Amino acid sequence: MPKYSLAFKLKIVAQYQKGDCSYGHLARAHDVSVVQVKGWIGAYANHGKAALQTRYRYHSIDFKIEVVRQIVEGLSIRRASERFNLNRSQMQRWVDAWQRYGIEGLASKRRGDSLPLLPVPDPSAFKPHIANPVRELEKQVAYLQVKNAFLRKAMSLGLKDSDLDNQQKALIVQELRSRYPLDALLQGACLPRSSFYYHLKVTRQPDKQGARKESIRTMFTHHRGRYGYRRITQALRNQGQQINHKAVQRLMGEMSLKCTLRRRRYRPFTGPESCVAPNLLERRFTAPQPNQRWATDITEFRVNQNRLYLSPILDLFNKEIVAFEISERPSFEMVLRMLKDGLKTLRPHEKPLIHSDQGWHYQYPAYQQLIRQHGLTQSMSRRANCLDNAAMESFFAVLKSELFHCNRFSSVEELAVAIRAYIDYYNKERIKLALGGRSPAEYRLAIAKAVNTCDE
Repeated sequence: MPKYSLAFKLKIVAQYQKGDCSYGHLARAHDVSVVQVKGWIGAYANHGKAALQTRYRYHSIDFKIEVVRQIVEGLSIRRASERFNLNRSQMQRWVDAWQRYGIEGLASKRRGDSLPLLPVPDPSAFKPHIANPVRELEKQVAYLQVKNAFLRKAMSLGLKDSDLDNQQKALIVQELRSRYPLDALLQGACLPRSSFYYHLKVTRQPDKQGARKESIRTMFTHHRGRYGYRRITQALRNQGQQINHKAVQRLMGEMSLKCTLRRRRYRPFTGPESCVAPNLLERRFTAPQPNQRWATDITEFRVNQNRLYLSPILDLFNKEIVAFEISERPSFEMVLRMLKDGLKTLRPHEKPLIHSDQGWHYQYPAYQQLIRQHGLTQSMSRRANCLDNAAMESFFAVLKSELFHCNRFSSVEELAVAIRAYIDYYNKERIKLALGGRSPAEYRLAIAKAVNTCDE
């Protein structure tokens, strides 16, 4: 077990007292357990700085008896640790020693130490004089069997005895109840009978959030883990359900539902400077009307030893993919076909600005000539500055995190089919909070309908 310095413990206590961090946040930030963080903070609150210092103290048997008595009467190990400024494992050893050997087990091994002549403060809580040693040994063996079964069950669930709360203890006791007497299980778990029946009653009650959990799980499964709690909240609201985003976040945590995390985005190669257009977009990644500002780029996928390339056009008005091409080679023909497909979607009066990086495809004379013939305006990012085309990079990051990185593809052909299906899903079904909880296609149609209504 690692040893922590006094300065390290005081640092954690100081951060907690500022009120900015929870127990869990501090534990993750400093790579320690939540139990340790709670113990240090509680010890400091009860005994000050001295409680956090490494100590080697001698405890009298009277002191040990008092500690064990309070634990037996219902005081939790954590609360006892804070009250007496003691290590949890040390107190657990005292309790185990008393349960095995009685008061004799609490006697120190120091020379000259002896049992107290005065009676124990609460004699009824401790073992009486051993009248029948054989029967007493049988009881101790039975207790150890129950304790061992309890600890094994806790370990199978990935839990430690010191980390168990009363609810978890009650669930373990209930599972072992068919094999061992209830009294022995409660003694081995250090769980009061009233607490056991309380948590048993709570677990048997119907889940009040069952319907909401089912709706959340259905939505999460439908979108293949791509939606976090914010998007799921918006999607449920679109269905007419009134639910708070914090409730969705909490329920997803209870069900261990976590959305796909993005990986570091791929940074494409940019060609040499020749025929470079100025940066006219200037990071204005929105547009007041459809087909006013476009963004384009190329991204690469690797499947086994093969590669696949995607070249899309993104409309910055609603972040919809206007056109795209997929190829096993990053050829100019792929980019040219994509541009021609995008031009087919334009109406006569629409002349968008099309923004890209300084890749050689976009500096090719035939590409620039086709742009000029149709009255489009070309714009390019500054060299080696992917932030100038952040909207396109953001789409690639979403695509790879929600499709490529979380699935295995046996061939580039299989991946190409999946990309086409995902882009159709992205345009028509995947909602965006920035669009008021609508998909890009739904948003475009809603705006067009509103404009037509105003014209009438």
